[in-house]
Formats: sequence, structure tokens, C-alpha cells
Amino acid sequence: MNNYYLLYVTGHCPWCVKAINLLNESGLEYAITLLDQALDYRRHLKNKYKWDTVPIVVEVDKNGNENFIGGYTDLEERFNELGLVEDKEPSYVVEDCGPEGCPIEPEGTSDTSV
Repeated sequence: MNNYYLLYVTGHCPWCVKAINLLNESGLEYAITLLDQALDYRRHLKNKYKWDTVPIVVEVDKNGNENFIGGYTDLEERFNELGLVEDKEPSYVVEDCGPEGCPIEPEGTSDTSV
């Protein structure tokens, strides 16, 4: 088995869709975990990867070792550096989302203990 990518996404995040489309363009293998109904798991991922937005992108090697990539723009930069996709114009901020992605927790559900 070759390396593959894990994407943790939400259904309302346009950056998540962009990450999926980028992986489709690359031809690489990936798996998606939809986090819409898993707030506790979102918090777990936020703590595990020290990342506040979705998508969360992780590369997994053939031995199961994880390499945290980041969000969409990090994936895009990595793929551009590796020559996996054509170099594109920089991505722009999508309404209600920052340049890396959408908040990992829906508004009003933030838990300050995480």
C-alpha cells in the first residue's frame, strides 16, 4: 500500500470541498471522515493535531505513521512543491472561514476546556 491521505471535514466547509477536489486532481488515495455529528471527536482532533479549523489533512505512510499536513492551503502548497497539481493562484478567504479553513466547532459550541 502506498501513502494515503486522511481528511477530516464538515459538510458546510467550502475549504473541505476544495481539499477533496485537489486530492481528486492528484490521483492519490484518500479517506474522508465527516465530522458534522461528532462534536466530541472534533474536539479530540483539535487537541491531537493542535489545529482549530477543518479540513484537517493528514498523510499516512505504508506503516501507518501519520504526518500532519494542516489545512487546505497547506495541502495545496505541498502538492505544488511535489508537482502533483498545477500551480494555481493563491486561495482566497471564504465567507465565515479563514485562509486555512472553517472553525472546527460550530459557533456557540466552543468548549474552553479543550
